[in-house]
Amino acid sequence: MKNEIDVTIPWQNKQEKSLSIVYLKGFFNEKPARLTSNFKIILEESVFNNKYAFESLCKENIRVLITLTADHLKANCSCGRMNTKLCEHVYGLLREKLSGNKHYFFHLYDPKWFLVHPDQRELFGLSLKDEHKRIPKVKINATADCGSIYGFHNPSELCHVASNRVYASEPSISKSEGKFIVAIPINNTIDQLPFLLPFLSGERKKNVFKESYLLKDDMPHPEYLTSHEMMLDAVAKKMMQLGASAFNVIRPNELSVVERNERDHRIMDLWRDLISNQLSQNEVIFFYSHTNNFGLRHYQFRYSSAYNQSHKLKIANGDFKLKIQVVENQKGLLMKVLGYYKGNLIKKIKFLSDVHSFFVELSSKYVLFIDDIQVGKLLNQFRHSAFKIFVLRQDIAKFYEEILHLIAQHFPIVYKNETLQDHAATKKRIEETKVLEVSLQDDALLLKASIDFGTVSLPIVEMPSSTVLTYVDNEIQVQVRDVNDELAFSDFVKNQHESFAEQTSPHTWELRTSLIARTNWLKNLRKTCQDHQIKLKLIGLVKGSYYYPFSLKWDVVELKSQSNLLYINIKFKLGKLLLEPSLFENYLFEKKNWFKIDTEDYIYISDSLKSLFLPLFGQARIEDPYIILTSAQLISFQTQLEKIDPRIINDSTRERRDKLANMTEIPLLDVPDTVKATLRPYQRIGFSWMGFLQEFQWGGILADDMGLGKTLQVITLLEYYYQNNPDANPSLIIVPNSLLFNWQNEIEKFVPERNYYIYHGIKRKGQETLAKASFVLTTYGTAMADLSFLQSKSFSYMILDESQMIKNRNSKRFESLFTIIASFRIAMTGTPIENGIQDIYAQMTMVNPGFFGNYRNFNKMFKSMGDGEEVDTPLTNLQKMIAPFILRRTKKQVAIDLPDKTETILYLDMQDGQRRIYDNYRKKYRDEIEENLNREESAKSKFLAIEALQKLRQLCNSPVLMKEGNFVNESVKMDFIDEMMEEVAPNHKILLFSSYTSMLKLVAQRIEKHDIGYTYLDGRMNQEQRQAAVKRFQNDDMCRVFLISLKAGGTGLNLTAADYVYILDPWWNPAAEAQAIDRCYRIGQDKHVMAYKIVCRDSVEERILELQDSKKRMAEGVILDEANLMKSISKEELLKLFE
Repeated sequence: MKNEIDVTIPWQNKQEKSLSIVYLKGFFNEKPARLTSNFKIILEESVFNNKYAFESLCKENIRVLITLTADHLKANCSCGRMNTKLCEHVYGLLREKLSGNKHYFFHLYDPKWFLVHPDQRELFGLSLKDEHKRIPKVKINATADCGSIYGFHNPSELCHVASNRVYASEPSISKSEGKFIVAIPINNTIDQLPFLLPFLSGERKKNVFKESYLLKDDMPHPEYLTSHEMMLDAVAKKMMQLGASAFNVIRPNELSVVERNERDHRIMDLWRDLISNQLSQNEVIFFYSHTNNFGLRHYQFRYSSAYNQSHKLKIANGDFKLKIQVVENQKGLLMKVLGYYKGNLIKKIKFLSDVHSFFVELSSKYVLFIDDIQVGKLLNQFRHSAFKIFVLRQDIAKFYEEILHLIAQHFPIVYKNETLQDHAATKKRIEETKVLEVSLQDDALLLKASIDFGTVSLPIVEMPSSTVLTYVDNEIQVQVRDVNDELAFSDFVKNQHESFAEQTSPHTWELRTSLIARTNWLKNLRKTCQDHQIKLKLIGLVKGSYYYPFSLKWDVVELKSQSNLLYINIKFKLGKLLLEPSLFENYLFEKKNWFKIDTEDYIYISDSLKSLFLPLFGQARIEDPYIILTSAQLISFQTQLEKIDPRIINDSTRERRDKLANMTEIPLLDVPDTVKATLRPYQRIGFSWMGFLQEFQWGGILADDMGLGKTLQVITLLEYYYQNNPDANPSLIIVPNSLLFNWQNEIEKFVPERNYYIYHGIKRKGQETLAKASFVLTTYGTAMADLSFLQSKSFSYMILDESQMIKNRNSKRFESLFTIIASFRIAMTGTPIENGIQDIYAQMTMVNPGFFGNYRNFNKMFKSMGDGEEVDTPLTNLQKMIAPFILRRTKKQVAIDLPDKTETILYLDMQDGQRRIYDNYRKKYRDEIEENLNREESAKSKFLAIEALQKLRQLCNSPVLMKEGNFVNESVKMDFIDEMMEEVAPNHKILLFSSYTSMLKLVAQRIEKHDIGYTYLDGRMNQEQRQAAVKRFQNDDMCRVFLISLKAGGTGLNLTAADYVYILDPWWNPAAEAQAIDRCYRIGQDKHVMAYKIVCRDSVEERILELQDSKKRMAEGVILDEANLMKSISKEELLKLFE
């Protein structure tokens, strides 16, 4: 039961929440033998009103209620023995709590509690910690459902402008709470900048605002604020936070120049936003304080007082400008500071404050806030001299050095020399130099941008300043500054590092060395400055440090030629370390760019330098101290070698490279009269290019598009060679089986008088017959079978047609043919790169042995190019290396007279029965593959995927192709064949390709039903059968369709009679499909070619086309097969194929 009598104890010495035991004894007269002091605090919602309940833990079950106010402590006890003095229970409780800490009750509340609206207190819970210690801790926390409430857990949040508070609406101000107001101290600053203070009046004296609560920790904060008041409160707190360093609250050390500038600009930004958005419509209170910058932290004023003023604030925002007028005469120099507001001169500038000049009085009602720091500080510097300074002539030099040239950096100067009216015009313009100074300060680099005008160095202009004054030969000279050019210099520096973007100074930047650790940033800066004619000064930087590592240097000390080889003696320097080529190679092939040597020096090898040396070390022979190059490699690496040391490349080598780089520079050879053909211009260039290579015993790869006459160019080359060397050894021409009769026809057609021999078949003869022939035609199979015999001969040329047949450097075919002796070698192919970049290694090594060096280094350089991902730099290097020895022209490049070609993808929807069968198999395979992937059996998954994709591909053609199951022949592609036979075949000849001979047989049955003539070709047919099928299609008008196996008919066929091409089951081999289409799109074609790929919609065929599009090709003509695709496909991509 509550006692009706409350005992009130005023706070000791009027210090809120302060009581001592001695002071407390005055409210208790008894002297009991034992005082009850064992109490427990009971936390209830009343804590929000500063009321606490204490319950005794003894048998008496006493309950004491304590209420805290700004003026006193009020106590009540359930014992009923309270009168004007305290009972023993209350006295015992208070004595215990105040023992050793007279501010015990100060710790029982948190100013944040006042921000909680009564309707929202249910969102919070209370917790008590250290109840029995000298300093108890009562905390307000969000309930578990709320997690955290904005503004109640991070003290720094109170310094930000808050848009979301815990209450949903603005509460009315409590009658018991003081009045909230903000005011501006007139004569107090934060490092010479004005600031804003919020105040809360006392409860009784509504117009007395004593001690801003921001400046005293134990003062209560306002409980309820409107959104406008909250904004003002937040801005004031932010200013306090930024200004804390000015009076040693945050750190005792002086701020750096960059930090101080950043701080000042942020305070100015707060003022601009405050005046523009919060104070523009209302009068603002300015007050005088008798304290110095937070010395006593007491700012007292009354709302109505002669010491206070109210004004409306306007922001200058560029409307207030200063102009410096300098007039020189015989007596000396007069400088005036003139102020203009909206273009009008202010005759007498009045300021509100005596200590700073940021508030200019426009009238009794309006005050202008100067929001430019430089303007405010200059006004303050000269206000006490009426903005005029006169300088005696003998002091002009000193005045210029100490004052004038500093002012001229930031403000426009109007200069007049009364003794010489055209003074400026008579002076010679001073040369300007952009200077960037980089110095080390602790763990940061300080960058300063300036412009040198002769002997005077000035920072970049911060505001439009049109002139610069210099003092030369005892007189002032005037020069117009190029403001736009100087600001462009500032932007240039700012773009050198991303961390500069948020720094506001136009001429000073700070960069932490940790941000450029183990990089080549400083060297790159040096190069960039050099490119832009900017003078770079490095002051106090440690070369070889983690932020400024040593760069790679080298020196070519010797060059010598021997046996068609060039020996280059080169030394590499990494800091203090001197290395031979073999040791430097270890650093070169590392993936990282930086290295630490001898535990103290850092080295950085840039990507550009790596790309310079990697091709060289990848292909050359290394025998310390030499790097050894063949003549072909010398041509190939000319660009790199000239960058390494121009002395390496002599004029003869440079001339050869120039000719190879520009085909028009290669002398055109005369086509022998014995060649019965008129070569097109590009064919004559190709023949001459091969002749040029032969002059220097180099081999080459002729890689023209299919259909451009590679065979004719090579036959012309051989005929030219034997015209000039009639007694030379025969030349060996190795071709696929399918091209043997084609070569025979071409030789008989173009050089009928030339002896040739077909070294093929069971009736082939030996040495005597070969000796009589100039050309020896054989196949890859025969060459392998009779390798020992061919190795015993010496040939003039070895020609390899469809040279992708030897693309695998590890294959028996490559190793065997490489051993055949030939003076010159030429490879022919329409697709020099099929499965990967390693194809080029094999073919180029075949025609120019030793060109790429060992495969290990080649693979290090280019291994990332085999997975279909785009790798620009290695690819570019490779293209430059092989460019002199590979000639590729497309039909489009040579602009031959061919009709148009249209390629289209036709999408067909499966019929219902076919779709059901397809989906059943698709789901089955997808589940199996996913299960294997989950068990991390990726290899097994990919083998299963290859099998599954082939099955689904056959289902897209026709379910009948499946061996298991008796499926009906319900196929949308077969129905399309019927349409083709009715609509296309009567007026056009058709090539129809499929990867499956079983599909071709199904198609043949459909064609026969339409009584249309057709012919057929697959890999099981011999040369005579192939030739007969081609001749029938080309010459028999009744034969309208040619059914061709894609693998067997992709090369060696000339089928220009056709003008429609259908790929029945396109797949992941676009180059093979292009070859198929080019069977008819070649020289001799005179009709518009229509090429179609037939694809079932929502099937694995469509998925593969999407996958091809998503994989970037590393070079034109890349071919993917199942195995190659599976190497680069991801788990997600693999599963997507079966969706």
